[in-house]
Amino acid sequence: MNTQIQDLTTGTDLEHLLEAVRDTLSDEMIVRLAGTLSGSLDLLDRLNRSGVLDALPVLERLIGSGDLERLQRLLPRMLDLMEGLDRELLDGLSRSLVQARQESAEAPAALGGVGGFWAILREPENQETIRFFLNFGKHFRNSGTEPD
Repeated sequence: MNTQIQDLTTGTDLEHLLEAVRDTLSDEMIVRLAGTLSGSLDLLDRLNRSGVLDALPVLERLIGSGDLERLQRLLPRMLDLMEGLDRELLDGLSRSLVQARQESAEAPAALGGVGGFWAILREPENQETIRFFLNFGKHFRNSGTEPD
């Protein structure tokens, strides 16, 4: 084998090899090969510039832990849920959270202790709010949201 490589290094043998390669490749094959190489280099350049290589360790962890497969299974359900949510409901929730944050920030400091808690519990509106959140928690827990 080593002698064959040494034989190729002589000018005549190398010329014969190149001539044989040229003869076997048609012009169409060379054009396709050049197009494939060009497309491959373009793709590699775009991948490199996009930073996708930085995502490879994350993808490896997702694959290794099985989370990628779990995400593949759960993502369609999550998207269906998001599409099913009413825009008004989301807007109302957002407004309510902002208003609650503002009112909490402006309210006087809590008294603390059992007496302060008792004063909060005596208000009918607070009792209804607590009931609402208890019902929400019960239904959320029973809605099949447990992980698979």
